[in-house]
Amino acid sequence: ARLTSLRRAADLCGPALLQHTLADMLEDGVFKRHLRHVLPVYRERRDSALTALQRHMPKEVRWSEPAGGFCIWLTLPQQQHCAGIQQEALRRGWAFAPGSAFMSAPDGQVHLRICFGHQPPEKIRQGIALLAGLVRQRLRKPAAVQDWTPLV
Repeated sequence: ARLTSLRRAADLCGPALLQHTLADMLEDGVFKRHLRHVLPVYRERRDSALTALQRHMPKEVRWSEPAGGFCIWLTLPQQQHCAGIQQEALRRGWAFAPGSAFMSAPDGQVHLRICFGHQPPEKIRQGIALLAGLVRQRLRKPAAVQDWTPLV
C-alpha cells in the first residue's frame, strides 16, 4: 500500500525539465518535424514484424496489429506446450516480455509482448523467425502424460 501511494504521488507530476523541453518542442514545431522523421521508421519496423509473424508463425498463434506504439501482443495456444519458450529465447539471445507481467489476473492463455521499436527490420525478422521456430517445436511435442493416478 505504501509503494502504491508513493507511485501515485510520483505520477502526479513528471520531471519539470522534460515538461519544459517538450513544451518548447511543441511550440517551436520541432516535435512535428521529429514525428515526420520517426513515424516512417517505426511503421517499417512494425510492418516487418507483422510480415514476419504472417510468414513464420503457426496458424494457431494470434497477434495484435498495432495502430500505434512499439509492441505486438501474441497469444500462443496450449499453455502446457508453450512453457519455457521465454527461457529458451533468452538462451539464444532474444528477449520478450511475458504477457503475465501486464495482466491483473491470469486468463489461462500464454501471451507474449514483443517490442519492435528498437531493432532494425532485419533483426526483427530474425527474432520472430526464432520465436516461431520455438513455438513450432513446442507444438509438435505430445501433451504431457500423467504418470500418476489421481484419487477421487
